[in-house]
Amino acid sequence: MRDFKRASKLLWYKNRLAIALMGMFLILSFALYASSVSTRLEQKIVTNYLDLKIVVDNNSDYDIYDDFHRKGYKSIIEKDGAENIVKSSKEYTKEIAKKYNIDVEKLKDPEKVDDYYSEYFEKMNYEEDSQRGGAFYAVQNALSYIDLNTNEYKLNISEEVFGINIALIIFAVLLALFFSGLENITPYFEFTKMFPWTKNKTYGVKAINGVLLIIAFSIIGALISYFTIINNKYFGSLFILKDSLRYALSYFILPIGLFLIALSIGEISGNFLGNFGLFIIAILGLWLVEYNLTTPLRLLGLDSISKIIIDIGQSIREIKFLNVLLYPTYGMRDSIDKTISFGITSIIFFILGYLLMRISKNERNGLMILNSTFSKIIEIIAIITSANIIAEIFESFTNFSAIGTLIMYLVLIIINIIFWRRMFKIRIGI
Repeated sequence: MRDFKRASKLLWYKNRLAIALMGMFLILSFALYASSVSTRLEQKIVTNYLDLKIVVDNNSDYDIYDDFHRKGYKSIIEKDGAENIVKSSKEYTKEIAKKYNIDVEKLKDPEKVDDYYSEYFEKMNYEEDSQRGGAFYAVQNALSYIDLNTNEYKLNISEEVFGINIALIIFAVLLALFFSGLENITPYFEFTKMFPWTKNKTYGVKAINGVLLIIAFSIIGALISYFTIINNKYFGSLFILKDSLRYALSYFILPIGLFLIALSIGEISGNFLGNFGLFIIAILGLWLVEYNLTTPLRLLGLDSISKIIIDIGQSIREIKFLNVLLYPTYGMRDSIDKTISFGITSIIFFILGYLLMRISKNERNGLMILNSTFSKIIEIIAIITSANIIAEIFESFTNFSAIGTLIMYLVLIIINIIFWRRMFKIRIGI
């Protein structure tokens, strides 16, 4: 415990300026995000109310939008009243769902909605009912905040309060970089070798302090969003938090998981470039493998083989837990299962980082990757990925034959081999 406190103090002291600046930026972004969400929510409620009214009134001329476009959405709220808009929206949603046989439960389920979408529109006859498509989208939008299973005329704001803020994600990744990849290129890294505790303990201290810091800022962000939204001038008294678990879990687990992945990777990276590159590879998972296999095949006109690989990837994405393990960020907000799977995946990365750290060599510090064998694998991935990206860019404005494309691709591979071999031999810092 004594070592933990001492290591924590050193960690905070070294990164105090970066954490303070990022923290201030993060809180400012929370305030701006909450304000914009509150405004967008007003617009969303009014727009959806008008969409529902159009379907119910069978008004294909959209005359109902005249006031909206001329005077703005607030004129609609002041004219019809916030409570009436919410009440009418709920009644319209019930009426439309019943009239058009819309399965509300499937529409609310993120894992079923895509299949239901195809099923619904396959049965659609535009000549018989041109409003059927509008009915589907209007009900789908309404269900994001209206609960048809209660008699209350309230609006659920769970998705907005626990919405993923990109600034929080950036903060989590940058924090991991400051704790690992960026630290490795400074003289401070040499100083850490003199600590009277093991490298493993330092790794644990970084993880615990980082996770606690992210949780603290996440709570601040959620509170700012909640109090800003419920103080909305028009709809504030009608907002409630309900069925928040799925959104709250993903809100906390996503930045924590990304932090642990970036931190674990940073411990086997010799500099921040290696840290960032490995992080991108890690979060893309099998998508990157799929891309690197299918791109050259598609460029050479072998679409049938490329499709087989894509179908295999799609089959893997349908396997529970394995889909998130191999495609880390795949649909992680769709269900509690996928969110928890992502959390477990980040812990697996954290453990792998611990194991790989023990076999990494400090004399390679400053190079991209600390482990020489692992470095060769990452170098090959970098070569193929870069060649594929550049080949796709060339292909977009050229019209080579299959042989011409093959020659171009081989030339790009050779160029990237030369480039990445030099990059992986460059020592940054210290």
